[in-house]
Amino acid sequence: MSRMSRQEGLEGLEGLEGLEGLEGLEGLEGLEGLEGLEGLEGLEGLEGLEGLEGLSTGGAGAGGIARALMTTRDGIVGGWNSAATLGLPQPQVGAVDNLDLWSPKVRKNTMFFELAASLSFAMDADGTAVLKSLEADPLAGTAAFAPLMAMKRPSRAAFEAQLKLVEGYAAIRPDRAQEILTQLGIPTRFFAQLALMRPERAAKSVTLLTMAFRLCQHAHRQFKHGLACPRPIEYSAQIQPIINTPGHGTLPAGHSTEAFIMAGVMIALMGAKIEDEAVLNSRVLQALRLAERISVNRVVSGVHFPVDLLAGAELGLVLAQHLCAMVTGQAPAEKGATLDFSEGDWGSYDFTLRSLLADRGGSVIVGGLKDALKPLAGTNPPAAPRAPLTAKLAREAVAEWPARPSQS
Repeated sequence: MSRMSRQEGLEGLEGLEGLEGLEGLEGLEGLEGLEGLEGLEGLEGLEGLEGLEGLSTGGAGAGGIARALMTTRDGIVGGWNSAATLGLPQPQVGAVDNLDLWSPKVRKNTMFFELAASLSFAMDADGTAVLKSLEADPLAGTAAFAPLMAMKRPSRAAFEAQLKLVEGYAAIRPDRAQEILTQLGIPTRFFAQLALMRPERAAKSVTLLTMAFRLCQHAHRQFKHGLACPRPIEYSAQIQPIINTPGHGTLPAGHSTEAFIMAGVMIALMGAKIEDEAVLNSRVLQALRLAERISVNRVVSGVHFPVDLLAGAELGLVLAQHLCAMVTGQAPAEKGATLDFSEGDWGSYDFTLRSLLADRGGSVIVGGLKDALKPLAGTNPPAAPRAPLTAKLAREAVAEWPARPSQS
């Protein structure tokens, strides 16, 4: 091709101006946070990329691998030999261990179905958002949804008063900017630093954290929709967030919910094997501090109010104990709490871990989480978990953690 024809051909790229419509992809800046996904069983979730095999050097376009496989088969199979077929047994119908036969993506979707089916959501006539969990009565042979957590949103005046707090946090944006960008994705890498959670030795634990993350997204987005609380940027043009404001409501804070459910599951995993109370409490505190920092970074970035973080943190801890109850069959330490933000002075409230544990009674849930997965650490796991597929994953996750006997 001549130099002129090449230049002419490039003129055809003017049509790419139409790609301006892809400005929504700015949200992909958060993919820096996907570095934390290294532990997700080798990024097996990207199995959709198998189609790229056809782009290998020896392939003639996308069908190169397919043609190579066809010609190879033609060259080695020979005539059909019916006597060479395997006497393959059928897997047992409904067996939990059949999970091991499927691809990682299918396993996760199958487990998530039973977790999602355990929750329901409704808005009461007085504006209360209610999350319910499916409770079974084995003696009566019945099941019904019972309140797990309820919320009422703050007043407009409370949100407006909180704007000054949001503006104050902007002063530390230069110090927190890299954290904020990296934490846009799943913060697995951050939680992995609390223990040696490498893919080759903690794959099941990381998958359990991923399932917890998906469960809380399933729940907190219902609250966000139902309560419909505007974001800080909608109240004031002076907030000017340093990241794109997400396209859903502000309360509860999703990152706070996600960080605290992951902290809660980590606490339960560590508590199942660490018998030394001092060692366990040190790691519990680190997990909670990490969740607190991830949460506060969302206010620093300008996309949340401090009160959003409290709603998210409490919801995350409640969902963590709900997940543990589902895989052990035991009753959660606490349920049915109502966060009524429509009453009281929430305009001056600033979120801290201390306020969560002391003022809001979160310590009751945290204390329960330390023992929540211990039934899975013994030789006789619970016989009737409410989520048997996820219970299999949880047992395997607990088994990955070394026993830490008490030093006393």
